[in-house]
Amino acid sequence: MSRIMWEIKFIRKKIKLYISNLLNRIVMFSFPKRKEKFNPENIKSILIARNDKIGDMVVTTSLIKNLALAGYDVYVSSQQSSLEILKKNPYVKGTFSYNDYSYKDLFESIKKIRKFHFDLVIDTRPFYSFEMKKIIFCAFTNSTHLMGFNKSNVKSYNISIPYYNNDSHITNQLNKIYDYINIQNYDKSYDLY
Repeated sequence: MSRIMWEIKFIRKKIKLYISNLLNRIVMFSFPKRKEKFNPENIKSILIARNDKIGDMVVTTSLIKNLALAGYDVYVSSQQSSLEILKKNPYVKGTFSYNDYSYKDLFESIKKIRKFHFDLVIDTRPFYSFEMKKIIFCAFTNSTHLMGFNKSNVKSYNISIPYYNNDSHITNQLNKIYDYINIQNYDKSYDLY
């Protein structure tokens, strides 16, 4: 009897996974496609879409500082608790609270961001992360360019940085952004206030 129950549960999980993948493909099909060719000289405003925990935001503070020192207006979106550590950061031009507890909250977050037209949105989520709500947020930010890691299969990302070294620290992944934007000399230390 337990073998039959196990097989029923297994079949249910397969069906649930199939439906989830099908829905993800339908949603991804509706994403806007960014076609404009990337030129770092045309970038003025950047939104860093961190949208996660405080520890990763601490690591991202060096990226924020280096982008600002390179002349970009840097904005950050993340969960409210993560934004608290950026309150007195002089390199942050503005912040946006990200909330995806429900799809209604997610679309409210997107609505706030869409009022701005960022030249570049950088999805800093780890390359192995494929959380649909966070990808939906980035896809509909109304930006000219959308950069992410290993997102070449998502048409909204017109800049996909290949990075497959999952054994290294997140800072090594973020350093690839400097290469793409042509920032040569950058400070790797965290920048907390």
